[in-house]
Formats: sequence, structure tokens, C-alpha cells
Amino acid sequence: MIIETKHLTQAYVNNIPLVADDERFFYVPGASDYALSTYARLYKKLSEGKWKRQEMIYNRGDSYKIIYDYEDGEKLTSVESLIRQVFFPACKAFKVYNYNFNPSDELRWDIKQLSAVSYEDYLYLIQCKANNKNPQLEKKNPLIKFIQSYPSRKRITSMANGMRTRACNKKFKARFPEYQNTIIYHEWIENINRAKEYIASCWYYYPGKLVMDKDLMTFGLGNCYAPEFAVPLPYKYNNIFCKTKSELGFGIKEKYRSNGRKYYLVPGSTVGETKDISCNSYKEALEIGRKRKAAYVRKYIKEEQENGYLPEYILQQMERWAKKCEAGELIVWEPRPEVLERMGVLS
Repeated sequence: MIIETKHLTQAYVNNIPLVADDERFFYVPGASDYALSTYARLYKKLSEGKWKRQEMIYNRGDSYKIIYDYEDGEKLTSVESLIRQVFFPACKAFKVYNYNFNPSDELRWDIKQLSAVSYEDYLYLIQCKANNKNPQLEKKNPLIKFIQSYPSRKRITSMANGMRTRACNKKFKARFPEYQNTIIYHEWIENINRAKEYIASCWYYYPGKLVMDKDLMTFGLGNCYAPEFAVPLPYKYNNIFCKTKSELGFGIKEKYRSNGRKYYLVPGSTVGETKDISCNSYKEALEIGRKRKAAYVRKYIKEEQENGYLPEYILQQMERWAKKCEAGELIVWEPRPEVLERMGVLS
């Protein structure tokens, strides 16, 4: 049984000492005010980003008192039950408690080799930790390193500060003019922890680098980092949906033949194609470029649907983007009229 990462929602637990740099917190399903860490530490959210550590109770095994959303009063819940609820929601029950644990050792759930995330391997690693044994796993374990794909608190802070820098730092804007009109949600300026909480809440597992993107949801026309626009997106897609720096639009080059006649080239390599296409007019080149780019995006949509990593709302927005691109409804590639006139492509 593999951990279902789609059930995981990372929590940003602020200003508390971590057991280790690889500790991550995830919300407990059905108990929205609680977050369980990968080291089985439970915290309760109070208000305004403040969290309180829940003390472990040693009553027939390790347990915590927790208040579920749809139940009255506190309920005593075992650590293994919380691990099941957070990481193995499809599994009815399993037992991980071992009486060889030292009750005063709060690091007993510290599993350094968390790259093994199957149900059986998870239990095996816990038992090895309990008995001070070195786990014997294959060096090339095929299971995914899922926890490492969720950003650390340091990484979340870096991404939040990065958004504020691109939106507010005058020196940065002077150096990178493409961010000249970029702005950011006012609450993220007043309280950076709100931005950090948002990043953690919308994160999802992906076997590769994710970055915060503001272009896909606005079809490349928005310049605002805000909850309705900013989404985690694989790094390899980050520049697909943004404005082009080319005067003639994405993938279109102005060329001249030996007789001096102007033509326009749509390079194949810019959108994953191998064949260049020569066009007699800028309009023809733009139409071909749009169709190629839409096909390029749809190729990735199909791949991601098969892999099953990207959330459905991301895939749906990518398809909307492709349709608008193909229909010529996106103006992110359209040069300004004065540029077109100067380059002689309006005639």
C-alpha cells in the first residue's frame, strides 16, 4: 500500500523548533485545527499563525487528545491511528506501537530513510528504529521520496520572500523590467506568514521542482501574486504561459531571402517540433505558431493525465489556455501596433 499523496495537505507551523530539517507537518483529515509531523508530533492551531504543541499521553500506547471537527469534546487518539489517518487513509487500521520504545524519547518516530513509503516498508522502518537496527533495503528502492517533495519551512519562507521581492523591490524591478507592473496581495505584505500558509496549503506532490506561478491562471495577462492567481507549477512549465520577450511573438523570426523578399520563420525547436516552417506573412506565421504551441501544451496535458500528479484544476486550466491560444484569444504574443508598423508586418 502506497501513501496516497493526494490526501496530504501541508501545514505551515510557524516559529517552533523543528526536530530536523526534513520534518514536515500535514493537516489531520477531519480535524482541521491539527497538524501531524513526519516525526509524529502533533500541534494545534490557535490563532494568527500561532500553534501549540499537544503533549503525548502514555495510555495503552502513545496517544494524543484531539478535537475532531464533527465531534464534541476531546477524543483520545493513538499515534498509529493518526499516522493512518494522515498517510494511509484507505487503510482501516494497523499497529506500530512497540513496547521497546523509550517513552521519554520524542525522536522515536524519526525515520531517516523515509524514501520508502509503502505501508510494509513504513512499518518495517519504524520497527527497526524501535529496536535500534539498521534497515536492510535495496539501494535502488523504486518507491518515491514523497516527503522531500513538500517544501521545508526554509523553502516556504524563500518562496514567500521571492514573491514579495518581485512585487515590491524597486532595485529588483529596475534589474528585471518584466516585473515592473507586478503586484502582490496586500495581506501577504502586511503578514508574510499568510503567504507562507497559502504556499503550504496549495502544495501537492510532484516528482520534480515546483515553483509559484502567476501566469497560467490569468492566461499570461496577470501580474498579481494573490490566492486566486498564484499556484504551484512544475518548473519546466513555468515559462510556457508567460509573456514572450520576442518582438514578433513566440517562435516567430523575421527573415529575408536572397532576392530581398521578407518572410517569417516558425522554428520547430521552440515548441518541441523538429521542422521549421516558412510563412509569407506574419499573420500566417502567428496562426501556425499558436497551433503549435497549443499542441505542445496538450502533449504535456496528456502526459500529466497519465502520470496522475498534477491536480485536476491545473490540467483544466492548461486546456483552457491551449484553446484560447489556438483560437487567437491570447494577446501575450501580440506586439504593440507601433512595433508591427515599424517592422513592416501590417501591410
